[in-house]
Amino acid sequence: MGTKYGICELVSTPEVRRRVGMIFNTSTGYPLKSVTSGQNTLYKDSKGIFWISTSAIKTGLVRFDPHAVNTNSTPPIVVLKNIKINQEIVSWYSLGVNKNDSTTISQQEINTYGKILSTAERDSIINKMSGIRFEGISMFNPIPQNLTLPYDQNSITFSFMGIDLDRNFLVRYQYILEGHSKDWSPITDKTEATFENINEGTYSFKLKAQGPDGI
Repeated sequence: MGTKYGICELVSTPEVRRRVGMIFNTSTGYPLKSVTSGQNTLYKDSKGIFWISTSAIKTGLVRFDPHAVNTNSTPPIVVLKNIKINQEIVSWYSLGVNKNDSTTISQQEINTYGKILSTAERDSIINKMSGIRFEGISMFNPIPQNLTLPYDQNSITFSFMGIDLDRNFLVRYQYILEGHSKDWSPITDKTEATFENINEGTYSFKLKAQGPDGI
């Protein structure tokens, strides 16, 4: 069915008379906008291919082969990108970990702050974050392991992403900070989660990602 939102699939099942199935338009990764130019403008040929007249100037005629639509049964790869403390990004290698590895420290400072910090700037950050403790830093993304925060550094932000090689912009998320939240968050397309005024305790951040095809 052609609509102002593109092509809409209607599905009938024994349980549900009609329900909306897949929607094909620019927001779901297909180069198609409005299909509302008039009556009898959607034709299905003998090979099952649809020919659609649209109201768009650049795409006056669209060829749509439903058999060529591929669904991805692989879930997105979940990646934790970084952690902010009190809304501040932190170069974790600058906090005294691997002090002798100046190359890694410089690379991480450039990635985090866009420059190599001076000794005074680095000392200022170390002093500000002096109460923070962690056991190590993950290998690929600079994430502190077994992070312990002092009472005055009790706001934490997790930045993350779910990698889908086809339509990454359609990935959706749910998260929970166990020990702080009772329920999972609502489904969202935002890639950050902030928790403030955290009380003393032990917490675990968990994240789920759903790809464009619902996996």
